[in-house]
Amino acid sequence: LARPLAGSTWCADCRPPERARPAPGEDRCAETRAVLPGAIEALQIPLLRGRAIAELDVADAPSVVVVDENAAEAFWPGEDPIGRTVTVHGRTHEVVGVTSVMHHFGPGGDVRPIVYLPVPQEGWNGSARGLFLVIRATDPSGVLPAVRDAVADVNGSIAFGDPQSLDALLD
Repeated sequence: LARPLAGSTWCADCRPPERARPAPGEDRCAETRAVLPGAIEALQIPLLRGRAIAELDVADAPSVVVVDENAAEAFWPGEDPIGRTVTVHGRTHEVVGVTSVMHHFGPGGDVRPIVYLPVPQEGWNGSARGLFLVIRATDPSGVLPAVRDAVADVNGSIAFGDPQSLDALLD
Protein backbone atom coordinates (compact mmCIF):
# COMPACT_ATOMS: atom_id res chain seq x y z
CA LEU A 1 0.00 0.00 0.00
CA ALA A 2 1.64 3.17 -1.16
CA ARG A 3 1.20 6.65 0.16
CA PRO A 4 0.24 9.34 -2.35
CA LEU A 5 3.06 10.72 -4.50
CA ALA A 6 5.48 8.00 -3.35
CA GLY A 7 5.35 5.79 -6.40
CA SER A 8 5.08 2.08 -5.90
CA THR A 9 6.38 -1.33 -6.73
CA TRP A 10 2.89 -2.88 -6.73
CA CYS A 11 2.55 -3.33 -10.47
CA ALA A 12 0.23 -6.33 -10.63
CA ASP A 13 -0.75 -8.58 -13.49
CA CYS A 14 -4.18 -7.22 -14.38
CA ARG A 15 -6.27 -8.28 -17.34
CA PRO A 16 -9.82 -8.87 -18.37
CA PRO A 17 -10.43 -12.60 -17.74
CA GLU A 18 -11.60 -13.18 -21.31
CA ARG A 19 -8.14 -12.26 -22.59
CA ALA A 20 -5.50 -14.95 -22.74
CA ARG A 21 -2.56 -14.67 -20.39
CA PRO A 22 0.09 -12.68 -22.28
CA ALA A 23 3.52 -14.06 -23.11
CA PRO A 24 6.24 -13.20 -20.58
CA GLY A 25 7.27 -9.58 -20.90
CA GLU A 26 4.11 -8.62 -22.81
CA ASP A 27 1.72 -8.36 -19.90
CA ARG A 28 -0.08 -5.17 -19.00
CA CYS A 29 0.38 -4.37 -15.39
CA ALA A 30 -1.47 -1.84 -13.31
CA GLU A 31 -0.58 -0.15 -10.07
CA THR A 32 -2.87 -1.52 -7.41
CA ARG A 33 -4.05 0.61 -4.54
CA ALA A 34 -6.01 -1.01 -1.71
CA VAL A 35 -8.21 1.76 -0.32
CA LEU A 36 -10.92 2.27 2.25
CA PRO A 37 -14.17 4.11 1.55
CA GLY A 38 -13.54 7.84 1.24
CA ALA A 39 -9.92 7.58 0.07
CA ILE A 40 -10.63 8.55 -3.53
CA GLU A 41 -12.69 11.49 -2.33
CA ALA A 42 -10.08 12.57 0.26
CA LEU A 43 -7.41 12.57 -2.43
CA GLN A 44 -9.77 14.64 -4.61
CA ILE A 45 -9.47 12.21 -7.51
CA PRO A 46 -12.41 13.05 -9.77
CA LEU A 47 -14.87 10.20 -10.24
CA LEU A 48 -15.86 10.25 -13.90
CA ARG A 49 -18.40 7.40 -14.04
CA GLY A 50 -19.96 4.91 -11.69
CA ARG A 51 -19.15 4.93 -7.99
CA ALA A 52 -16.18 4.96 -5.66
CA ILE A 53 -15.22 2.26 -3.14
CA ALA A 54 -17.99 2.18 -0.52
CA GLU A 55 -18.83 0.80 2.93
CA LEU A 56 -20.78 -2.02 1.26
CA ASP A 57 -17.59 -3.40 -0.34
CA VAL A 58 -16.84 -5.83 2.49
CA ALA A 59 -14.97 -9.14 2.30
CA ASP A 60 -18.02 -11.32 1.54
CA ALA A 61 -19.65 -8.87 -0.91
CA PRO A 62 -19.14 -9.13 -4.68
CA SER A 63 -15.54 -8.21 -5.58
CA VAL A 64 -15.26 -4.75 -7.12
CA VAL A 65 -12.64 -2.31 -8.39
CA VAL A 66 -12.48 1.28 -9.50
CA VAL A 67 -10.10 1.90 -12.40
CA ASP A 68 -8.55 5.09 -13.67
CA GLU A 69 -8.86 6.33 -17.25
CA ASN A 70 -5.50 4.81 -18.17
CA ALA A 71 -6.56 1.34 -17.02
CA ALA A 72 -9.91 1.69 -18.79
CA GLU A 73 -8.19 2.56 -22.06
CA ALA A 74 -5.50 -0.11 -21.64
CA PHE A 75 -7.95 -2.93 -20.96
CA TRP A 76 -11.11 -1.84 -22.83
CA PRO A 77 -10.06 0.68 -25.51
CA GLY A 78 -13.02 2.70 -26.72
CA GLU A 79 -15.45 0.81 -24.47
CA ASP A 80 -17.23 1.62 -21.21
CA PRO A 81 -15.54 -0.48 -18.49
CA ILE A 82 -18.43 -0.21 -15.99
CA GLY A 83 -19.76 -3.72 -15.39
CA ARG A 84 -16.75 -5.37 -17.06
CA THR A 85 -14.44 -7.62 -15.07
CA VAL A 86 -10.71 -7.59 -14.47
CA THR A 87 -8.51 -10.16 -12.76
CA VAL A 88 -6.11 -8.77 -10.15
CA HIS A 89 -3.86 -11.08 -8.12
CA GLY A 90 -5.82 -14.04 -9.48
CA ARG A 91 -9.22 -12.77 -8.30
CA THR A 92 -11.92 -11.43 -10.62
CA HIS A 93 -13.49 -8.05 -9.78
CA GLU A 94 -16.32 -6.07 -11.38
CA VAL A 95 -15.49 -2.51 -12.43
CA VAL A 96 -17.90 -0.16 -10.62
CA GLY A 97 -16.23 3.19 -11.25
CA VAL A 98 -13.75 5.14 -13.35
CA THR A 99 -11.59 7.99 -12.04
CA SER A 100 -9.42 10.50 -13.77
CA VAL A 101 -5.68 9.92 -13.75
CA MET A 102 -3.76 10.72 -10.57
CA HIS A 103 -0.01 11.22 -10.66
CA HIS A 104 0.92 8.83 -7.85
CA PHE A 105 4.57 9.16 -8.82
CA GLY A 106 4.51 12.94 -8.46
CA PRO A 107 4.26 15.75 -10.98
CA GLY A 108 6.08 14.76 -14.15
CA GLY A 109 6.50 11.17 -12.96
CA ASP A 110 5.37 7.98 -14.66
CA VAL A 111 1.64 7.65 -15.23
CA ARG A 112 0.59 4.00 -15.14
CA PRO A 113 -2.86 2.40 -15.18
CA ILE A 114 -4.23 2.28 -11.63
CA VAL A 115 -6.75 -0.11 -10.10
CA TYR A 116 -8.32 0.74 -6.72
CA LEU A 117 -9.41 -2.27 -4.66
CA PRO A 118 -11.40 -2.21 -1.40
CA VAL A 119 -9.06 -3.17 1.47
CA PRO A 120 -11.38 -5.97 2.75
CA GLN A 121 -11.47 -7.56 -0.72
CA GLU A 122 -7.86 -7.10 -1.76
CA GLY A 123 -6.84 -10.51 -0.47
CA TRP A 124 -3.25 -10.45 -1.69
CA ASN A 125 -1.87 -7.96 0.77
CA GLY A 126 -4.84 -6.24 2.34
CA SER A 127 -3.93 -3.99 5.22
CA ALA A 128 -1.35 -6.41 6.64
CA ARG A 129 1.50 -4.18 5.50
CA GLY A 130 -0.08 -1.05 6.92
CA LEU A 131 -2.27 1.79 5.83
CA PHE A 132 -1.68 5.42 5.08
CA LEU A 133 -4.30 7.78 6.43
CA VAL A 134 -5.26 10.65 4.17
CA ILE A 135 -7.01 13.37 6.13
CA ARG A 136 -8.43 16.58 4.74
CA ALA A 137 -8.35 19.40 7.28
CA THR A 138 -7.98 23.16 7.31
CA ASP A 139 -5.57 22.81 10.26
CA PRO A 140 -3.81 19.44 9.93
CA SER A 141 -1.72 19.88 13.07
CA GLY A 142 -4.90 20.61 15.03
CA VAL A 143 -6.51 17.26 14.15
CA LEU A 144 -3.38 15.16 14.68
CA PRO A 145 -3.90 14.52 18.42
CA ALA A 146 -7.48 13.35 17.78
CA VAL A 147 -6.31 11.06 14.96
CA ARG A 148 -3.59 9.55 17.18
CA ASP A 149 -6.17 8.97 19.92
CA ALA A 150 -8.63 7.36 17.48
CA VAL A 151 -5.93 5.00 16.16
CA ALA A 152 -4.91 4.09 19.72
CA ASP A 153 -8.57 3.42 20.61
CA VAL A 154 -8.76 0.90 17.76
CA ASN A 155 -5.51 -0.80 18.70
CA GLY A 156 -2.91 0.68 21.03
CA SER A 157 -0.10 -1.31 19.42
CA ILE A 158 -0.53 0.26 15.98
CA ALA A 159 2.55 2.25 15.06
CA PHE A 160 1.85 5.81 14.03
CA GLY A 161 4.36 7.17 11.53
CA ASP A 162 5.58 10.65 10.74
CA PRO A 163 2.67 12.75 9.45
CA GLN A 164 3.29 14.78 6.30
CA SER A 165 1.22 17.41 4.58
CA LEU A 166 0.42 17.20 0.88
CA ASP A 167 2.63 20.26 0.37
CA ALA A 168 5.56 18.44 2.01
CA LEU A 169 4.98 15.40 -0.20
CA LEU A 170 4.89 17.62 -3.29
CA ASP A 171 8.16 19.27 -2.23
